[in-house]
Amino acid sequence: LHDKVSLMLMLMMAPLIGLMDFVFWKPGMLDPDGGDPTRAIIGFFFAAVECFLVGGLASMREIVKEVDIYRRERMVCLKILPYVLSKLWISVIISIYSAGIFVLFMILAGHWPSGGQIVAVYFTLLLSVLAGMVTGLLISALSPNQNVTPLILLVFLVPQILFGGVLPEKYMSSVGPVLGSVTTTKWTYQSLVTLSDMGSCVADEQCRAENCYGPNMFTDCN
Repeated sequence: LHDKVSLMLMLMMAPLIGLMDFVFWKPGMLDPDGGDPTRAIIGFFFAAVECFLVGGLASMREIVKEVDIYRRERMVCLKILPYVLSKLWISVIISIYSAGIFVLFMILAGHWPSGGQIVAVYFTLLLSVLAGMVTGLLISALSPNQNVTPLILLVFLVPQILFGGVLPEKYMSSVGPVLGSVTTTKWTYQSLVTLSDMGSCVADEQCRAENCYGPNMFTDCN
């Protein structure tokens, strides 16, 4: 509350990055007749990446910026668990807010999700942003100073993009799927694909490797 500039930037990140949804999303892209599955795939993957990015950026300095205070208080009475929980509950609040912004922009830009899908998509994005924030806290704990945190975040971000599930496994070595299984973007991306009812075929690794999705994806997969 005292650092109003940082608080404002933290609250503005989700709306600013979420505006990119109006670039990737469009109404009707999920329609079985005349839809745009390629655009939908890109939109889902971008949603997964933006959740991780917003979460990581919001929390990557939360610990390292007060490391001197932490060390001094640890010598007196501060316990590790209460300190970590004090960071986590703020992360939960920011995640609830950010996920709500992302879902709202998805609805405005692409008219999706709708009906009962809204709750499931919101919960998926909430967990995704929270995972990004927890990763940011880990980065903050590993960083020797605040200047290094963006570089460490970049190291974590690159695998999230490369192994996030949008690239077929045939373009990777055997290590690719293993790295993909520990990225938050892959789980978010595949969850959104499944929730969209595009068909379990699209979320399946083997099917994507066989180029199942394309102009006739909806009929081919069914």
